Amino acid sequence: MDVRNGIAIANVKYGETPTISLSVVHILVDNYYCFEGLPMSCARGIVVSYKESVVTITTGRQHLITFDGAIVTVPYSLNGIDIYSTHHSIYISIPEIQAIIIAFGDSFQIRLSQQYFLNNTQGQCGSCVDAGDDCITRDREVMPKHCCHIAANDWKFPDPNKPYCQLTPKTNSKDLCTDPTPPPTCTPEKTICMLLLGKPFEDCRKHYSEDVDRYYQTCLFDHCHTNKTEFDCSSLEAAAIACNDRGIIPALKVSFIKRVKLGKMISVRISCIDNSGNLREEGETWPHPTNSCIVFTCSNFQVVITERPCSCEKESIWEEDYCSHWCRKETPDYCKMSFISKNVTSENSSCSAEVTMTKCEGNCPGHFEFDTVTNTMINECSCCQPTNIQNMTVNLDCEDGDSIPYTYAYFTACKCIGKTCNNPFSV
Repeated sequence: MDVRNGIAIANVKYGETPTISLSVVHILVDNYYCFEGLPMSCARGIVVSYKESVVTITTGRQHLITFDGAIVTVPYSLNGIDIYSTHHSIYISIPEIQAIIIAFGDSFQIRLSQQYFLNNTQGQCGSCVDAGDDCITRDREVMPKHCCHIAANDWKFPDPNKPYCQLTPKTNSKDLCTDPTPPPTCTPEKTICMLLLGKPFEDCRKHYSEDVDRYYQTCLFDHCHTNKTEFDCSSLEAAAIACNDRGIIPALKVSFIKRVKLGKMISVRISCIDNSGNLREEGETWPHPTNSCIVFTCSNFQVVITERPCSCEKESIWEEDYCSHWCRKETPDYCKMSFISKNVTSENSSCSAEVTMTKCEGNCPGHFEFDTVTNTMINECSCCQPTNIQNMTVNLDCEDGDSIPYTYAYFTACKCIGKTCNNPFSV
């Protein structure tokens, strides 16, 4: 189930209630009119209720997460609910019922297992496998696509902050469904939606054509029903994040449009976007986040991937130093570089980002023995330390739509260094 700009156009909450024998999970989408003067709504947030716990996530670059009303940071686990993040996405996982809710950008995705949820859901989106019942009422009456907004009135949930958001008095839904109005005049090739069918998303379409096509259709719907470009950006952003989460980086070019505060549109002159969502200039080179033998280069407005071959023997691997030094045997607990993800926040807490960093870890060789000549302990050991350190800079996204640079130490190689250590038998 994909939640994109809401099936219904209203300033209210709508529900999707997957129901299983183990328990019940309620998932509500909080819609709002996101651009003044436009009769279109966006998803402001999502509310997940499971057993006695309630989790909320807001949309946007800075996802605000609450658990039973208290603001929490990821990773977080309580009452059978796990919350964690990868790159731009926030995951709410409920292992007991094999359900995952994903928030990325202004979009949400709900993943449910067929074991528990096949033909066992209630809500505006109908069943998980039949696109024909996407617009269904509480009485299981399927409405035509152009009358989804009428079916949606049956699934509104009361909201204390929106006293006008009440259930519509029960009437015959089909009596309210009139013939569809002629579609608005729209020229798709004149919108930025065409980028989804162009070269920037070419690699992603090869593997996930149906997913990219859904974002394209949503982009066209938004643009053609408003004749505005404010909504187009959210579809491109959501598609780029979805592709990136699958390991495919869209090569967005100079024509990339960035959405900023108040829904304004500005043209940002950039060349490429890296795997962490940071902007890269023409000619810039940066490492792969998990494989030091792969480097990326921004060339001719596209991300070029270069992989340097390893000339080591089969049982050996390159020393983690950009494939430029020596080969060694891979042994258990060997000192090596590993990757960690950390949430970096500015001093005033208004800017943050998920940053991939490195650390040195593992055991290094050492030994203690008793010298019968000197009647003393002899010890030799070494420590796992970085041998190559570079300064890396990323951008922290701010609440006002801007970004600030953040520089940190990035280890590119680790090695067992030293020959002596403290004698544990000394006084």
